Amino acid sequence: MGVSSARAIVGADGKIYLVGGRDGPIAAGATRNEVLVYNPSTNEWSPGPSLNIARQDFGIVLANDEYIYAIGGVNDTGGTNTVERIHPTSCPVFNRQPQDVTQWGGSTVALDVEVVGEGSISIQWQRDGVDLVDGPTGAGSTIMGATTPSLRITNAQAQDSGAYRVVASNGCGTTVSNSSQVVLQSPPDLSGHWTVTSLHPSYADSSTAYDVEGDVQVGVAVFDNPEYNAIEHPIIWHGSAASAMNVTPADSQGGVINAISGNSLVGWWWMPMQCYNGHQYVTCYYRRACKWDLNGNHSYPTASGWEYHLMADTDGSWHVGTVSTDDSVGNVYHHAYMWREPNFAPLDLHPSGYSTSGLTAIDGNHQYGWVNTAYPAPVPHAAMWSGTRESVVDLHPVGASRSGISGAGDGQQVGSINWTDRQAVMWSGSRETFVNLHPPGASGSVANACTHGLQVGAADGSAHIWRGNASTAFDLGVFAGPDYIGTVAYGIDVAPDGTISVVGSGINEVAGRQEALLWRMTPSCGPADFAEPFGTLDFFDVAEFLALFSAQDPTADMNHDGAWDFFDVAQFLSAFAAGCP
Repeated sequence: MGVSSARAIVGADGKIYLVGGRDGPIAAGATRNEVLVYNPSTNEWSPGPSLNIARQDFGIVLANDEYIYAIGGVNDTGGTNTVERIHPTSCPVFNRQPQDVTQWGGSTVALDVEVVGEGSISIQWQRDGVDLVDGPTGAGSTIMGATTPSLRITNAQAQDSGAYRVVASNGCGTTVSNSSQVVLQSPPDLSGHWTVTSLHPSYADSSTAYDVEGDVQVGVAVFDNPEYNAIEHPIIWHGSAASAMNVTPADSQGGVINAISGNSLVGWWWMPMQCYNGHQYVTCYYRRACKWDLNGNHSYPTASGWEYHLMADTDGSWHVGTVSTDDSVGNVYHHAYMWREPNFAPLDLHPSGYSTSGLTAIDGNHQYGWVNTAYPAPVPHAAMWSGTRESVVDLHPVGASRSGISGAGDGQQVGSINWTDRQAVMWSGSRETFVNLHPPGASGSVANACTHGLQVGAADGSAHIWRGNASTAFDLGVFAGPDYIGTVAYGIDVAPDGTISVVGSGINEVAGRQEALLWRMTPSCGPADFAEPFGTLDFFDVAEFLALFSAQDPTADMNHDGAWDFFDVAQFLSAFAAGCP
């Protein structure tokens, strides 16, 4: 059917607008309110913004305000003396472009755009020029939001790397966003040779290792002092129990080392101060932030107006932690706090609108920890800062009752949330990248530290390591042997040669104490590589496997089912026959 009695005009955008008119044969049909837009550059027609009142044989003009004015005219009820204006449809415009992303495999990739324009706008995400569709990719990842402004790729894998862009279309035409480069790095393999070493000093009642870097481990050992019983003492190790070095300052009762970066070891100590008590001055001790070097020399900052403080993490230049004080009725207040080298310049990061806050980790230009929502019923929320109070970002997952961050490294953050139970979780810098690491069927889990796309913590009372998602949960507790229960991992380091070091603690049931533990994985050419020289398979690997199998050592339990039987031997022989990659 044709269109008659319409009006045509060139709009301010250079397109030709065919406005109103009548459908069908002349003097028949119905009056139209539709507007068609012709683009001379593409020789294409598209729908435009409709008239409010159908009309034909009317006046039309393009005014200086770039609107097209339709004046009077005839319609199916007789005529109209109304005037209405049409603004040419604007093509989609991207107010926010997709950003480049570099993350570790197993994480959630979040890409977002903001696109504006008139009329209905359709959106299509592409990777390397190919349209994406929602659902499993075949590489283990899942795509969601392929036709929305927010694209999510869960359990992202190396195959998801590429150039991502958005094609946005409306009645005006099509606009293509900038391309964002998405790079997915693969975490280290965990199939090397694992060993476990107890770092427990012979003189201690209990001990725990909290962090590791290279061949240095740091943490705490608990033992009696002449004045006090069961006091924490800061300890530095170099791979063995015999290497334990107590670095308690001479005028202190003890302390704890929480983290290490280069020659900076941070935590807290019992700082001596003179107190007036019982009509005389006596020495009191307050928990205060402290820094050590590798030789055990210590220095300490101040935090004016705060009674207690500690350092939880460091990158060598900035130290992050929490400052605290209490009032006369027992209320305790905490603030997220930073100190900067070389003179411990202080910076209070407590954001307005929250009741309390604290920092637990630092990674690059960001600091991580927790904020408590406002009184009267404060709830802990995981949070991220970028060096100022105002930069705080609430990372709390929707639906969780509480959340917090324990550690951060290489662009990832780990901690725990509470649903019905406590569960290990991970972020990659935003709430949208939240990943639940909780192993299926576990009754509880927590993640404490991360680096190189690996995360460590515990699940169901046993130390665990992950490669970015719940399905990769790998039980480290089994390598500690049957004497240990309640193992947990607190720190991790990956050396340039691929050696993985994990530190934490476990309860030695035979000795009846908690002991600092060091797990170490030496890269190998496969699960059958049991003996030096690692990287080759030979007679020594067979002999070592048989010796460990006879001793029912956990490392010889090839299928990790808690039994040493034919299936373990068969799996070893299969791996040995496969050779080195």
